Amino acid sequence: MSTGVKGQNSYLGVQPRVQKATGRLDLVTSYKFTKNFRGYLRGYNLTDEQRYEYWGNNESAVSRVDYTGRIYEVSFSYSF
Repeated sequence: MSTGVKGQNSYLGVQPRVQKATGRLDLVTSYKFTKNFRGYLRGYNLTDEQRYEYWGNNESAVSRVDYTGRIYEVSFSYSF
């Protein structure tokens, strides 16, 4: 039986993927210890947000969930 709409009843459907609005806070700071030596502190996703994608506008039809957690990085540089 054909409905006349291609893909209407397919597994993947014809709905676009929609990403739920989220906010994420990142931080990058540095400190100059001496003329040639510098330290850096970076923090990513400090608000510990998850990102959700849905099929269409149906929040029950979750397509993907991304979760990286909080990430911290410390680094140093020295110039000659």
